Formats: sequence, structure tokens, C-alpha cells
Amino acid sequence: MIMPVFTMEAATFAKEAKNGMYAPLAYVIASTLTQLPFVFFTSILSILPYYWIVHLNPNADRFILFFLVQFSFLFTIESVCILSAALIPNFIIALGIVVSILSNFFVFNGLFVTPESVPWVFRWIEYVSPHNYCMKGLAKLAFSGQEYSGFEGCLRSCYGSTGDEVLDAVQGLDSKVNIGFVLGVLWMETVGLRIVHWYILRNK
Repeated sequence: MIMPVFTMEAATFAKEAKNGMYAPLAYVIASTLTQLPFVFFTSILSILPYYWIVHLNPNADRFILFFLVQFSFLFTIESVCILSAALIPNFIIALGIVVSILSNFFVFNGLFVTPESVPWVFRWIEYVSPHNYCMKGLAKLAFSGQEYSGFEGCLRSCYGSTGDEVLDAVQGLDSKVNIGFVLGVLWMETVGLRIVHWYILRNK
């Protein structure tokens, strides 16, 4: 949502910043604070319908952590979008670039292909992909500690009778994922992207 907004107000920002009305840093901080409530409510609305409908881990603390990972992920993606809008003044082209970037992050998130199965030049994508950390964190919160019935009669596509067994059986997932590490990486990426955004505006 921030991309068309920034594209529309880019000319106004350039004029006002040039006239000394405010510094690029002030603009970046203000836009970041403005986006926080939007991403917060988007995160709530996106997980409330399905979290309880499909009977994910019912513990309240798991739901809160699930929301925090989702919120952090969406804010990281929002940061990718605003950086792209700052680099590319044309909204349509910037949107196409963002879709391409996010598609690569999604495909190379470790679930569909492992780093070892792709050319070395693409392997780094998994380690910077927000989708990778978000997926592992949400899966850990949804499955870890759960127990499932009917495993004994399963004939194929059987991953385990407990959530931890499922996490260890599915490619790209891991029962030993640290949620604090996941949140830390996502927010480090967010802060890094915002700093680059400020640097670009400062030098325009």
C-alpha cells in the first residue's frame, strides 16, 4: 500500500525537503510510524479468520507470537516496497520489480527447493528471504507441541504423530527454530531497509 502513496507524494517531499522544511530522516521516521498501525491491523485481520478456524495451536501465548512474526514479516515487506518506490519513480515499474523480488524470495524460501539443489549464484536468496524466516517461525508456532491421531493407519504422505516430527519431516522446516532469532532477523532487515531508504532520499 505504501508504494502508490510514496509515488504520489515524492514530488512534494522533494520540494519541501529542498526548501528545508524537514530533513529526510524526519520523513523516514514519520512514514515508518504512520505505517505501523496499518500493518498492525492488516496482520490482525489476516490471521484471525484462519488461525482459529483450522485449529492451529490454541495456546494464547502461541497466538501472540504468531501475530508478532506475521506483523514483523509484513513490515519487512512494506520496507522492501518503500525502498523500491524510492529507487524507481514509476509506480508500475516499481511494482513489477517488487513482485519479481518477492516471488524469488517465496520460491527460494527452503520449502520448495534446498540451497544445494540450485546453482550457487542463487543460494544466498534463502538466507536473506523474509519468507524463509517467517515460514519457519509460523510453522514452529503452529505445529510444535501438538499431537495428532490416525498416524498409525496412514499409508502414504505420513509426516509424524507429533508436531515436532512433522516439522523435522517437511523440507525447509525445523523443530529447533528459535522464534527470537526469527523476529531478530526480520527486524534487522526492516531497519536495514529503512536506513537505505533514508540514505537514498538524503542523496537525491
